[in-house]
Amino acid sequence: MRDEMTVSGGGDQGTPADGFALNSLCGMVAVGLDGNISHSNEVFLAWTGYDRDDVIGKRGLEDFLSPGERVFFQGQCQPMLQLGGAVCELALRLVARDGTRFPVLVNAAQRRNAQGKVVGADFTVFNASERRRYEDELRMARQRAEESDARQRELNQRLMQSHAALHAQTERLRLILGAIGDGVVAVDGAGTVSYMNPAAAALCACDRDAALGMPLSRVFSPVEEQDGQPFHLHALSPDATPAEPARRWVLCKDRDRIPVTLSVAPMRDEAGGMLGHLIVFRDVSASQEFESRLHYLATHDALTQLINRHEFERRLSAILQSDSPAGHTLMYLDLDQFKIVNDTCGHAAGDELMRQLAHVMRRTLRKEDTLARLGGDEFGVLLHRSEAHEALAVAERLRQALRAFDFVWGGKVFPIGVSIGLLALLPGEMLLCDAMRIADSACYVAKEKGRNRVHVSTRDDLEVERHKGEVGWISRLHAALKDERFVLFGQQIRALQAESGAAGHVEVLIRMTEADGTLVSPMAFIPSAERYGIMPQIDRWVIGSLLRRFHELHPDCAGAPVYAVNLSGTTLCDEGFLPFVREELARWRVDPARICFEVTETAAIANLKQATHLITELKALGCRFSLDDFGSGMSSFGYLKHLAVDFIKIDGRFVKDLLADRVNYTMVEAIHRVGHVMGLRTIAEFVENAQVLEALRGIGVDFAQGYEVHRPAPLFSDRAGAG
Repeated sequence: MRDEMTVSGGGDQGTPADGFALNSLCGMVAVGLDGNISHSNEVFLAWTGYDRDDVIGKRGLEDFLSPGERVFFQGQCQPMLQLGGAVCELALRLVARDGTRFPVLVNAAQRRNAQGKVVGADFTVFNASERRRYEDELRMARQRAEESDARQRELNQRLMQSHAALHAQTERLRLILGAIGDGVVAVDGAGTVSYMNPAAAALCACDRDAALGMPLSRVFSPVEEQDGQPFHLHALSPDATPAEPARRWVLCKDRDRIPVTLSVAPMRDEAGGMLGHLIVFRDVSASQEFESRLHYLATHDALTQLINRHEFERRLSAILQSDSPAGHTLMYLDLDQFKIVNDTCGHAAGDELMRQLAHVMRRTLRKEDTLARLGGDEFGVLLHRSEAHEALAVAERLRQALRAFDFVWGGKVFPIGVSIGLLALLPGEMLLCDAMRIADSACYVAKEKGRNRVHVSTRDDLEVERHKGEVGWISRLHAALKDERFVLFGQQIRALQAESGAAGHVEVLIRMTEADGTLVSPMAFIPSAERYGIMPQIDRWVIGSLLRRFHELHPDCAGAPVYAVNLSGTTLCDEGFLPFVREELARWRVDPARICFEVTETAAIANLKQATHLITELKALGCRFSLDDFGSGMSSFGYLKHLAVDFIKIDGRFVKDLLADRVNYTMVEAIHRVGHVMGLRTIAEFVENAQVLEALRGIGVDFAQGYEVHRPAPLFSDRAGAG
């Protein structure tokens, strides 16, 4: 790099330029064409810490620079000096012998001889440490001033924003207090009104401006709802916490009484000093009315407007838990003919019947008695302060009133009856569940004895105890279903006429197995299963098990008999039963013609609409139908034409005494003839000896069933299921 200082032409480097002062206050350096220092004053040597002999002719100016600045000096400054002949105030840092660095300003100019030839360069070096310090201080002062100005501007901006926010908040608070429906009143320490929002003025029926400065009692004076005590603000101590809004107060406005809830909170300054009180109150007329309506809906039956089961049981429980003396009676009522009206005329008729019966019962009972609809066609009555004979008289009067009532719908008249269970309550000695269960059982006994009667229950009522035993079957039946402890039995049905065909016909029966393996007769558990709605589950189990075993034994259905499956009345009303049968028939690929469903005449008539629909749909699949116990009803022949069945099973009461009773013989003969006229085949039940069997054959009855033909046996384990 030092070669760059060499200028062509002449080898005389000359002497330092005029004015080169060896003892100047600034550093003076003369550099020859070889780039080495040829002259230096004492100032420069003192700054760098070198002796003259270590510098003159041995070092160039760039040797006193850091590597980075050396590159800058060689790449930028030297070319500028060669081209321009001079460089002014070049900012560099010199490195002293001990490694100390200090800032300098350098002026450089080419040195020429008398002929004008460049023979070197003169450098004037100024120590810039003080200047740099002054500049740094000035820069820092300027920076602090700018920062101070910025903070001042920021403070001014924040102050303006705070004023704007405070104004906006004040305006917003004014708008909010003016718009809310709650009344807000501020009272100062002297008890005078200092603020009142529009809602408060409207509720207190006063002018806002006129109210300011007036004593609180002049504009706001509610009384407590329960005891009528007036509201006193001074009753609150200065340290009182906000008053709870749970208490109800009443504002008297003109002649109106407005229920309100209110809360009072103390207002304090930053030091905690008392400024006054803030009163917030709300008109709760609408919510109170809404709460009353909700309570009414929660405690009353929507159809009859009578209290519902929940409220009835609450009142009954209160009586049983009280220490009041005996004299209360519980009545449990179950309508006898409601289902016929509902099924025959539809739900609209059933609803209207319920409303009319509720009116009849309210009119018949005493004012102090409690009447409730417990659900469906069941009602409950609490007779208060009544002796046993008085309660029985009320129950009889109620039964007679309902019996005398005729419901008219669509030109038809329906007589109504009611079965009533009566129980004298014993407060402190009886639980709610026990009272309801015993009364319900007494009602069931009344219905079982012939309906439309009153049964008075006592503690040692054997009939009620028997009903309690039926209730005990519920858990046993559910357990048997869960554990699949039911067994299919079968009883063959024999053809009596050659034209009846030789195909086998078997009625499917059911037994229950106890946990210890004991078989239980269906007559022991089916009544309870029917009463408590378990029969649809049992019927489904029978059908599912039968079709599965049918598929295993007769995969192609060849040679398989016709299996007759009994359906209960509750199954007829099961909306999911028809899809279930379709699904099971498809699942096990069973020919529907091999399945015959049996329904009793009583169940079919009681559920005529559902029975007709089910028979139609299942016959469309190919299934057959049999009407069981035919002849047991009063209008058997009248209903027969509405039921598209294939078989009618003559009630066994006529068959078993066929030879001993001429009337029974005639009934069997008549049923058979009517059946054949309608294209139906007949089956005689309860055939217990050969003489009856031959008599039936002589009449022309198509099939016979009974102990003379075949005794029930486990299905699929012997000839009962083989056809």
